[in-house]
Amino acid sequence: MEVALLCSGVGRAERGYEAFAEGMFDTLRHDLDIAFFTGSGEQNERRIPIGGLERDQWVTKLLGRVWNDRFVWEQLSFAVLAWPRIVRGSYDLVHYSEPALNNVFMRLERLSKESPRRLFTHGLRMKPEHCVRCHHLHQVSRLTYDEALSFGVPPDRMSLLELGVDDARFFPVDPMHQLELRARFGVPKAARVVLCVAAINRSSKRVDRLVEAMELLDERHHLVLCGTVEDRSIFREACRKLTGRLTHLNVPPGEMNDVYGLADLLVVPSLLEGFGLVVIEGLLAGVPVLLHDASHFRWLVGPNWDLFTDMADTAGLAGAIRDTGAQAEALRRRALALRPEVVRRFSWGCLKEAYVSMYAKAAASPRTAIEQSLR
Repeated sequence: MEVALLCSGVGRAERGYEAFAEGMFDTLRHDLDIAFFTGSGEQNERRIPIGGLERDQWVTKLLGRVWNDRFVWEQLSFAVLAWPRIVRGSYDLVHYSEPALNNVFMRLERLSKESPRRLFTHGLRMKPEHCVRCHHLHQVSRLTYDEALSFGVPPDRMSLLELGVDDARFFPVDPMHQLELRARFGVPKAARVVLCVAAINRSSKRVDRLVEAMELLDERHHLVLCGTVEDRSIFREACRKLTGRLTHLNVPPGEMNDVYGLADLLVVPSLLEGFGLVVIEGLLAGVPVLLHDASHFRWLVGPNWDLFTDMADTAGLAGAIRDTGAQAEALRRRALALRPEVVRRFSWGCLKEAYVSMYAKAAASPRTAIEQSLR
């Protein structure tokens, strides 16, 4: 089976999309004939940079103001440029997780005599009707899987399978190394360090609410924000409200375990997540994780983790962070004890065979897209 794996952000950004695609390619390239179509970067026999519009170019930003956003324009141009090479390559399966590719490829198929089956990984929280312009649908959460079933998507046209993480990259650090990491990143050694790994925005990641909660805590609590600043007003507010208690980091993927290693607590302020790779990375690194009390997050971490709060309640969030200080050692021990379970559920080594099986199932899908079968 010949597979084309696509991600327009690889070589341009370091989000969940890119981490998932890079991890999958590294895991499956020894077992499958797989080509990796990327936005830019390294080129060789297996890695094929496509180019096209980039999200940070002025023209892409301008187009994003006219219609939709700059990320969609990046994906659209990538899809149009990649499609002729996909058709010429005679691939059995095309796999991608960026939503705009679904719409473009479905239209381009009508102009092609032969085209491969398409597998779409739904890692967001879109409604089912926006996910079915593909031949097989990969759901990464129980919640979205059940929603699609209720919408009428046949079970044989879907797979429920968690995203994978390279567990060798994320591991606990000892207390001495934690102090060294804090010194390296300029974080006070004696502080109670609260970490948030996310794009700094108000909408999906709700980092502004975490900043407000941190303002209610005493000076022992230090906030580390790790991620791209998408809303500069939040960062300005954080600098003003948390003078001397804020560190901003933006590190390459290879240094992320060091970032987790300096933290006492990882807080994910989102009310909704399509999956939540940072939750899994944090637990693999032995860091206690505070989550919104919602069914998806409870499914994600399983029954043996119960550190939840209402992230919509700023005062409640501040209180939950404060309360973890008295339980610090116990929570750290529980996070360490949970690691083997996290490895079994989410490591690429344990998930590889399931992904190979999903690929075979997707490649054997009917020629019509799921959307057409629902009419």
